Amino acid sequence: MIKLFASDLDGTLLNATHMVDPVIVSALRTVTKSGAHFAVATGRTMRSPNDFGFHGVGIEAVCSNGSIILDRDGNTIYHSDVDKGVLEEMLRTFPQVCFECVGLDRTYVTGSPQDQLAG
Repeated sequence: MIKLFASDLDGTLLNATHMVDPVIVSALRTVTKSGAHFAVATGRTMRSPNDFGFHGVGIEAVCSNGSIILDRDGNTIYHSDVDKGVLEEMLRTFPQVCFECVGLDRTYVTGSPQDQLAG
C-alpha cells in the first residue's frame, strides 16, 4: 500500500496563477481520506499547508529546500537554521548579491525590490 505521495509545486500542482486548481484539490482530498499522506516538496517558503489554495486538504509540506517541514496542521516539525556566522560571512563577502534568508517567523531580504527582481 502506498503511504505517501509527494509532489513539487511549480509546473506540477500549481496553475498559471500560482494556485492549486479545484480538480487537484479534489484528487488530494481523495488521497488523504484514503489514509495516505500527501506532501508538497518545494524550494518555496510556505507558512502553512493552506498556502497556494490547499485549504482544508490536510497536506504536509517540505519547504524552503527542506529546511522547514510542516505537518498537516501547519506546525513546524523540523527546521534547520543556517549558522549565523556563516550567514554573516556570506553577506560581508557578497554585498552586491541579494539574499533571501527564510526564518520560522519572517523572511529577511537584502537589496531593493528592483535588485531582487533583476536577480
